[in-house]
Amino acid sequence: MMGSMTQHIDDATNLSGLGIKSALGYALPPIIPFRNIVRVLDKAGDTITNPAVEAEAQRGLAGLGQEFFQCKMAFELDGVKWDLPVDPIMAVNGKNVITRRYVSKFEKRGSIKECWSQDDFEITIGGVLIGVDNDDLKLQISRLRKICEAKESVKVICDYLNNEDTFNINQIAIESYDFPFTKGMENQMFSIKAYSDDGYSLLEEA
Repeated sequence: MMGSMTQHIDDATNLSGLGIKSALGYALPPIIPFRNIVRVLDKAGDTITNPAVEAEAQRGLAGLGQEFFQCKMAFELDGVKWDLPVDPIMAVNGKNVITRRYVSKFEKRGSIKECWSQDDFEITIGGVLIGVDNDDLKLQISRLRKICEAKESVKVICDYLNNEDTFNINQIAIESYDFPFTKGMENQMFSIKAYSDDGYSLLEEA
C-alpha cells in the first residue's frame, strides 16, 4: 500500500538519509526524527510545545509528500498501555490463500482454483524513538523490546488499523524487529514485522 518515498529532505533536519533496513533485508521508507528535540515540562509534568520544533517537524513532513501513512500508535501488553513517542509510518499487505488443482489431460488452460481463504495481514512498522537523554532512550528501547519479545499477541491501538472500514486489526503477533544504527545520541530507529491476529478460540471436542 505504500509507494516509494522521495528522499530529498535536508539531512541536517532529520535522519532520512539513513532509511531503515529491516531484519528481513529490505529497506523501509525513511523516518522523520528531528534535529534537536527539546522537551520542557511544566510543574504539572505536562510537555510544553516548542514552536520551533513543531515548525521543523512540519517542514520535514512536507518534504516527504503524500506517499506514506504516519499514524498515532500505542501498544498494550498485560493491561499497560504505551504510546510511541513519535508517530510511526507503516505498510499493510494482504493476500488470498488459493489451492490450485491441475487435472490430467484437461483441455482448458490453467488450473482449478479451490479453497479460497484470506491470509493474515502483514504489517510493517517503521519509527524512531527519541529520548530526552540517554537514560530516557534506554527506557523506551526496553519498553519496545518487552513488547516485541512477548510470547503472545499484543493489542495495538491505532485508528488506521483498528477501523472496521480499513483493516479491523486490533491485535498483532510480532515476528521480527530491528534496531539499526542511528545517528544521534538520543535517537534510535526501529522496524517491526508483524501479522494480524484475530484471536481464534480452538475448542477440543470431548
